[in-house]
Amino acid sequence: MRQNWPTWQRELCYASLLLTAATVSILKTILAPVNAILATEFNVSYFTAASLTGLPIFLGAAASIGSSMLVKGGVTGKRVLMLAAGMLMFVGSMWNMHVMDLFAEFMVARCFQGVGWGVFDALIGEGVGDLFFVSFILSVSQALPNFIWEKVDGLVLMCNRHINDG
Repeated sequence: MRQNWPTWQRELCYASLLLTAATVSILKTILAPVNAILATEFNVSYFTAASLTGLPIFLGAAASIGSSMLVKGGVTGKRVLMLAAGMLMFVGSMWNMHVMDLFAEFMVARCFQGVGWGVFDALIGEGVGDLFFVSFILSVSQALPNFIWEKVDGLVLMCNRHINDG
């Protein structure tokens, strides 16, 4: 695959993967600073509201292991799983936008997102590996997604804290 694609197409695909990695990173922890507000709005305990972040990440870890096993075992390809992960993340996000009063429905939508995040996180490194030669992967391609995941998470928490305080 990497020999057949022109450079601009590989770089465009790489930019798409990075944008998705940043979006996934933002969505994972976006609710953490507003747990108290969510607990009040849904009339649940703070611990239960915090599970809106914890449970999807836990399910994502399980989905990550499962998707890696499916790909390594040759059961299915990465493209099918990436498309399924994208659909799960999209459906979960749209569903969350329209939930106003049912905590259980909000949690199920977040769990859909979590499974999508896990599959995507497990396969993004392999997707980058399919696009570029080993020398480029070792220098920039593996470091940049990790940098984005770490920095965007911190930025989201910091921005949410300022929004809630103001």
